[in-house]
Amino acid sequence: MVTTLLGHVAVNPRGTALVDARGVTTWSVLNDRCNRWIWVLRGLGIGPGDRVAVMAGNRRESWEVFLACLHTGVVVVPVSWELDVEGVAHILRHSGARVLVVEFATVDIAMLAVTHVDTVEAVLDLDAPIDQARSAEHALAQVPAVEPDGQVAGGPMFYTSGTTGAAKGVLSAGLGGAGQPVESLAATAAAVCGGVGFPPDGTAMIVGPSYHSGQFVLATFPLLFGQTLVIHRAPDPAAVLREIDRRQVTNLLLLPKDFIDLLALPDRVRDGFSGRSLRVVLHGGAPCPPDVKRRMIEWFGPVVTEYYGATEGGLFALASSAEWARVPGTVGRVLPFLECRVVDAAGQEVETGQEGVLYFRNRSGAAFSYHGDPDRTAAAHLEPGLFTVGDVGHLDADGFLFVSGREAHLLTVEGQRVHPNRVEQVLSAHAAVADVAAFAGPHPSGPGDCIHLAVIPVADQSGATNADTVVDDLLVFAAERLPAAAVPRRIHVVDTIPRSSAGKILRHELRTTLAERPYTTS
Repeated sequence: MVTTLLGHVAVNPRGTALVDARGVTTWSVLNDRCNRWIWVLRGLGIGPGDRVAVMAGNRRESWEVFLACLHTGVVVVPVSWELDVEGVAHILRHSGARVLVVEFATVDIAMLAVTHVDTVEAVLDLDAPIDQARSAEHALAQVPAVEPDGQVAGGPMFYTSGTTGAAKGVLSAGLGGAGQPVESLAATAAAVCGGVGFPPDGTAMIVGPSYHSGQFVLATFPLLFGQTLVIHRAPDPAAVLREIDRRQVTNLLLLPKDFIDLLALPDRVRDGFSGRSLRVVLHGGAPCPPDVKRRMIEWFGPVVTEYYGATEGGLFALASSAEWARVPGTVGRVLPFLECRVVDAAGQEVETGQEGVLYFRNRSGAAFSYHGDPDRTAAAHLEPGLFTVGDVGHLDADGFLFVSGREAHLLTVEGQRVHPNRVEQVLSAHAAVADVAAFAGPHPSGPGDCIHLAVIPVADQSGATNADTVVDDLLVFAAERLPAAAVPRRIHVVDTIPRSSAGKILRHELRTTLAERPYTTS
């Protein structure tokens, strides 16, 4: 048996471990299939320290492979199914993946990418096999379901979205590492789940893509913790509500864009939702407009908890609904197992309340590295163990953390530093704004850049919007609440705001598509 599943199989072999589009998978069946996956990988010569890439959507088999890798010392590399051929090839080449697992929706791009790398030795297709790939189900049928010996912990390697440069492979010791005792997986899962308040006998749900670290961790660790995992292949707001009630989901992770989509549902759909089973609804990955969060708390209740973290270091801080209401704008207090320092450009710690670059240290000594890039790893560290992901913020006198934004995203306008996140937070509070994004664009009457704004107005009952009125109101609203340099000089009324699958605003796309077009207003 897979070691961390032993207790769950022994206590409740016919209990529900996974639920996906195909139906229910019991703990016993999950354990047997994970065992077979380990034997398949070993038969391909895969051992501790090797890399296995998984480019498949949210489905049962993805977690079977994840668990098999985590129990055989293998580094599992989730690959985004939104990448083009070049992007997939980069990850396969950079990670050194020897095996690639694909599915019907990714096989075409994946096989083209494989032709550009020389590390991949085998491709396993979860669905119908093609000429160059082996059928995963056929391979599983050829091996026993008996417990593999010599189990040892593996770990994930995530590739960042690349919004601040080329995608980077991140190995985090805090999320498990190849070569550790396999029992460490259960201990880490229990610590993470207990730390965020997940009940041991609860049910988790994943809505976002599993190739993001937060989604992966907050779905996989609850499974190791003994929770049932409900897997959504693609976000469907109405279906999410139905499944929460139907499956009695206790905890899940949502992005701010998920909140916006849920709030946009018709009243009849929202009114039919109970949500009584919910205990923790985590959100993070991108700043959430205050009014959106306020409305979600009013609807879901005080179960909405904000997290601040990063692929490099895991969770940094948590803010309950009550804390957020009491201390507006905070992402919470830094977690007890972390040290946080706020430093200036010279690397000196600043006084409480002053803004600077945020650095963190895991008190356990766990560290991270950028795979194959010692220079980038060194640049992220102020001293051994003390690292930054490039965010700027401050701590108040009560220890609450505030994050202004990514240092690389700060704009210099008229000699002043402007945080796009701050502009968005202020203007999203306007009643006529459904969604908003700030970005840099050419100044209309001089050299350099100024703040441009993309805004989606709230529509009336007929679906119409009054763009001119919204723009005029926003200009006055902004001038009353923001420093002069942060007031938008150009406002573009749009239908959509581009975001990554992690919910992060793609500001470079906004500049490319909007900055040179005719303006809605000046």
